[in-house]
Amino acid sequence: MTAEIILVSSLTFIVFVAVILGVYYFFSRKNMKRQQQYFEKLHGDLQVGKRVICANGLYGTVKKIDEEKTEVEIAKGVIITVSRYAISEVL
Repeated sequence: MTAEIILVSSLTFIVFVAVILGVYYFFSRKNMKRQQQYFEKLHGDLQVGKRVICANGLYGTVKKIDEEKTEVEIAKGVIITVSRYAISEVL
């Protein structure tokens, strides 16, 4: 009798944990897909002359775009080189 109760309790717990993990995976996957689409659109819209915000909060204007790097002018005559993936928003 006690072994049956332990077995049922264990199975119930395992099913409960599996359901929770399934729900977490579903929502996590959905959010990752949405974020991936956002960054694909962001990099597609990136053009020379556009205003951007970098991940560290710097605002600037795109001056040059390479495959991995982007040159951003943050003040008149001040050009920094940042990773293309450090750009978080195109204004």
